[in-house]
Amino acid sequence: MQDRELLELAAKAAGIVGVWHERGQCIHVTNCAGMSDTWWRPLEDDGDALRLAVAIPACIVIDNDMQWCGVHLNGNRGKYDLGQAFVGLDAAAATRRAIVRAAAEIGKNL
Repeated sequence: MQDRELLELAAKAAGIVGVWHERGQCIHVTNCAGMSDTWWRPLEDDGDALRLAVAIPACIVIDNDMQWCGVHLNGNRGKYDLGQAFVGLDAAAATRRAIVRAAAEIGKNL
């Protein structure tokens, strides 16, 4: 999936209403009066990613030895296929991506 589709599906899973902002490569959040100045960037912003993890709810596993992180949901230990990413040089970026991937999988089923 491309980042746009990942973010749109993840937003759906988290109940975030907004529109894709091409230049910002993020979701421009809508408030009750129309558009707001809020940009939702869980692939780049640790706070947005953490709030997303709480919303879905996610349990995050980071294995620094294996250079891997994964997400399982609702206490379903061992089920990491909802969101995975290889850590490489940036464990935080991989963790954010794993959270967004897991939320996108949930968003597909809504």
